[in-house]
Amino acid sequence: MWDDNLKILLPPMDTTFNLAAANQVMMVCFVLITLVFVYGLRHWQKHGSPIVLLILLGGFTNLLAEPFLDIIGAAWHPIHGQNTAFELMGRRIPLWVVINYPAYFGVLVTANYLAFARGVTMRGVWLWFLIPLTIDLLQEEAMMATNLYYYYGQQPLILINKFPFWWGPCNAMGAYLIASVLAFMGASLRGWKLLLVPVIMPITYVVAFALVGLPSMISIHTPNVSPLMSSIAGWSAFVLSGLAVHGIAHILGTDSPWHWRNKRT
Repeated sequence: MWDDNLKILLPPMDTTFNLAAANQVMMVCFVLITLVFVYGLRHWQKHGSPIVLLILLGGFTNLLAEPFLDIIGAAWHPIHGQNTAFELMGRRIPLWVVINYPAYFGVLVTANYLAFARGVTMRGVWLWFLIPLTIDLLQEEAMMATNLYYYYGQQPLILINKFPFWWGPCNAMGAYLIASVLAFMGASLRGWKLLLVPVIMPITYVVAFALVGLPSMISIHTPNVSPLMSSIAGWSAFVLSGLAVHGIAHILGTDSPWHWRNKRT
């Protein structure tokens, strides 16, 4: 729905919160958070660095981006019957989202970061982007089948059921770019500087989302945009994410001539 007076998209206010589906998601997320937390403790004991636990904490700080991204990306959490955790920028965020964030970013950022820190080839850098991308596409399509939340407006790339596929590379790039930045900082993340991890994560998440999703966001908030232009905007998220991964592969790939170990002085 479009408000001609305010010149903004209106969310589907009459939708109802699906508490049963939210509880199921939270159960899965609690298990994932527990696993990451236990692994983080063992990693700290073995390597002397709490970075995995700080990444898990950064999953919570990433929540600061949720209301902002919901507005510019036209996503809506139903408020009728919602178990609200907090409200920011006029958006009520349910409890399941609070639990989902550290689960999603805790698992994916940790896995990507550890892989990059150990060293992967350029081909491996591409693979580690495809993993969060595939997970995001599958989990969002499944959750949207339960009407747990909604995307509104003229969303590009609704290819299967209800999920706009342009969101996939945006969310995946968020986790991926966070891990890439942390890996690139490498040895400089020591001592008190580790406390910057929960600060770096939400900033990088928003940057990654805008880097990949800006054309789609402009398309959604432009009235009477043609279906062709909407589709082009949606597919551009995949093109832009590919260009970003290509650049990151040249920086982090151990077989890249740009990798710092392979540079000739």
